[in-house]
Amino acid sequence: MGTNQNLRAMINISKTKKDYLNEMLLITKEQQRVIEQNEMDQLNKLIDEKQSRIDAINSIDEQFQDNFSKLKKEFNINDIGDLIGTVCDEEMRELKKEISEIMAVIEDIKKVEKENSLKLSGQKKEIAQKLQEIKRNRLAANKYFNTKFSVPPNPAFFDKKK
Repeated sequence: MGTNQNLRAMINISKTKKDYLNEMLLITKEQQRVIEQNEMDQLNKLIDEKQSRIDAINSIDEQFQDNFSKLKKEFNINDIGDLIGTVCDEEMRELKKEISEIMAVIEDIKKVEKENSLKLSGQKKEIAQKLQEIKRNRLAANKYFNTKFSVPPNPAFFDKKK
């Protein structure tokens, strides 16, 4: 495969990756809605959907890396940016544009993920507080009922007359 073909393949792989990332962004935004409405079963389904996109991205990243390795050997470079101005300028500009768009989508995903994480930790704190309150109420009720209705095994009467 020639330089132009490797770059074309990398561009196509990048476009596919961007599509998967856009799907992940939509799923992440849906997760946000589900978290706000406290629909945890639906959240698990969305997490599974997102994981399938991540697996697909990992697979195509390997393909990208294979093509990049071929270019590195051919031109004795370490960074894709080192090819700019040497060969296939049009393809390099297009690849650079695709990678920039990928980075923008990743930043959007990170932003929504951070918001989701904060919301989930707030819900986690609320649940922990409710559990603590239930535990305290339960202990208080147990103490109350255990002491109020307990009768000593041998009742003792005290005679105050002397």
